[in-house]
Amino acid sequence: KDAPWLSDVEAEILTERAIGATSHTESRLRGNFMTAFGRPFIVILSLIYFLNQIACVGIVFNVPAIVQSLHVHGFFMIGLVSGTAGIGGTIGVLVIPRIYRRFENEASMVGILAGLTALISIAYTMTSSPTLKIILIGAGMLFILGTLPVFWSIAMARMSGLMAVAGLAFINTIGLVGGFVGPYLFGLAQTKTGNPAAGFTVVIWCSILGALLALGLHFALRREDAAAALQRDEDAAAALALRATSRA
Repeated sequence: KDAPWLSDVEAEILTERAIGATSHTESRLRGNFMTAFGRPFIVILSLIYFLNQIACVGIVFNVPAIVQSLHVHGFFMIGLVSGTAGIGGTIGVLVIPRIYRRFENEASMVGILAGLTALISIAYTMTSSPTLKIILIGAGMLFILGTLPVFWSIAMARMSGLMAVAGLAFINTIGLVGGFVGPYLFGLAQTKTGNPAAGFTVVIWCSILGALLALGLHFALRREDAAAALQRDEDAAAALALRATSRA
C-alpha cells in the first residue's frame, strides 16, 4: 500500500522476503502440522528445553532442602542462602546474551552452556565444602537460566506468524512437562539415597544429553538456514523477472 509503483505480486514477494524466508506464513494450522511442529530444529529445541526445565525446576524446588542439609538452620537463613540460585540465574540472563552476540554458531553456545552445567554439577557432587556447594548451585543456575535467552532467540529467528504461535506453544508445552518431571526425579534420587543433593546426578545427565542434542541442533539449523537461503534466492529471482516483465 505504501509502494504503489509495485504490482500486487511484487509487493507480496517483497513482503515475504522482509519477514523472512523461513517464516512460513500459512494462515491456518490445518494441513501444516509438520511446518509448525515437525521441523527438525523445533523438535530438537523442544527436547533441549525439556531437559533444561528438568534441571532448572528440580534445583529450584529442592534447593531449600539442599541448603538445610548443609547445616544451615532457621527459616530466614535457609531462605536467604537459597536465594543464591535466583541470583545466579539473574546474572546468567543478563550476562550470557551479551557473550552470545560474539558467537556465530548458535548451537555451539547451547552446547557450551550445557557442558559447563555438567562440569559444575560434577564438581558439586565431589566437594564437601558447604560454602563451595552453595556457590556452585548459583553458578549452575547461571548457565541453566542463561541458556533461555539464547534458546528463544534461535526459535524466534526462524518462526513468525501463526506457525510461530503454534511452534512456540509446542516447545513451551514440552518444557512445562520437564518442569513437572524435574522435581519428581530429584525426589526419586533423594528417596533412594537419602541425600537431598543426589538430584544433581539428574542435572549431570540432563546437561550431557543437552550438549549432545546441541550437536544435532547445529546440523538442523544448517539445514533450515540453507532452505531459507534457497527460498530467498528464488524469491529474488522471481521479483527481478517480474520487474523486467513489467518494464517490457
